[in-house]
Amino acid sequence: MAQGKNFNCSSCGWHAAGWDEGLPYYFKASGEKRYAPHPYSDHHLCTGTEDDFACRACGAVFRLDRAAKEQGSCPDCESTDVVALWFMPDGSPCPRCKADALHLSRAIS
Repeated sequence: MAQGKNFNCSSCGWHAAGWDEGLPYYFKASGEKRYAPHPYSDHHLCTGTEDDFACRACGAVFRLDRAAKEQGSCPDCESTDVVALWFMPDGSPCPRCKADALHLSRAIS
């Protein structure tokens, strides 16, 4: 079963969630990208996975393909100072306001 983390900043209200399994996807014959997280029946068709990231420079939350993480940058400000939400530890500085430590409000499963 997938495990998740839900982060919140008590100063500015920034919040985001990240999952250990990321968001698996596949492409239909038409070229349309379809997401199929576990336990969906088409999970076995998946050919890639996207992870939720936060930009430490501007606080944007976005997805990057796991296969392309090294080339990843923020789509809002183009910073390469990005972190996968799943790997962000409790108490990390808030990526938006930098004024408060993030609190892991709950683990999700």
